[in-house]
Amino acid sequence: MTTSKADAPARARHLVVVPSQHGRTVSCRVLDLATEYAPLMKELGLRALAGRPDLAGRPWEPHLRLTAIDTPDPRVTIEVHLTDVPAGGPLFALDVPVANFQWIAADLVRRFGDEGDYSYRVAVAGPGSEVLARWRRAIGDDDDLEFIDDSQSLHLPRGLAAGPPPAPRRVVRSVPASYLRCVFGRAPLAGFLRAAAGATDTERSWLGLGRAHLHDGRCYVVVEDLAPLPAAEAGADYIITHGRDWARLHARAGGRLVAYLHLHPRTVEGRRITPRPSGNDAVVAWNVDHASPDGPCAFPIALFGTDPDDPGGDLAVHAYDHGLLQPAQLEEGP
Repeated sequence: MTTSKADAPARARHLVVVPSQHGRTVSCRVLDLATEYAPLMKELGLRALAGRPDLAGRPWEPHLRLTAIDTPDPRVTIEVHLTDVPAGGPLFALDVPVANFQWIAADLVRRFGDEGDYSYRVAVAGPGSEVLARWRRAIGDDDDLEFIDDSQSLHLPRGLAAGPPPAPRRVVRSVPASYLRCVFGRAPLAGFLRAAAGATDTERSWLGLGRAHLHDGRCYVVVEDLAPLPAAEAGADYIITHGRDWARLHARAGGRLVAYLHLHPRTVEGRRITPRPSGNDAVVAWNVDHASPDGPCAFPIALFGTDPDDPGGDLAVHAYDHGLLQPAQLEEGP
């Protein structure tokens, strides 16, 4: 992995990922983080708003720069700048390890490269950069492609409660470093665990409905109700849901979507499964997060046969943290 500061003025918002194999470039991806990495942008907005809840709804844009370049752990520093305060400094900054973008390089190699080792280079590009201009020229003949105006702004989330979530609470699964924490009401957690305990051969899924709180620099999603998501087809290790069923339930949620929950079998083809998101789960999480434009989302998973009284390692929650799905702390409230 290498990094480059070249072609990166102050208002850079594009990330350039270039994997190589056998000394040759495999492909290239130029990613506008403001429009093509919604989970990371939402996370940035929430983190910024946690320190300044009075700024809810204000427009902002990301500014990228590479830092710690000459270290084993280079970073992409992403700053939150209010677009209606042009001369103001950053409202918030998040250092994201360059390694968190490796999935982009891996995807390019999977599609255009060979099996085996590869390296990748990461850079940032701002308005008027030659890298960005060449990228647009290279794909400019695609009639189905439309470039989004670089002046488009994001908005800091609205509708989140200030102050702590309901107390008293107990920690079910501790992840002290997680900035997003999932708080289940007692009734919905008991219902989810009962369903997991009785599951033997069919996956199930639910939407978690509730609200979100910003408190003490963290975001808490509070799951108050569960809405079963109808399955068009389901088996021991898959669920297929019709778009119309998802859309109907999402509309009824009325902005209260805070979680997507589902079950995992204990084994698939003789291989032991854990309550971690699979590749397909990661795709679903990306889409569910996108469907909730302001509110944060958590992704709880429980294994078939989980003991409701002692779930232990059979229950886990993940959420977007520094742009990747990471373990999140699970708590039980009133």
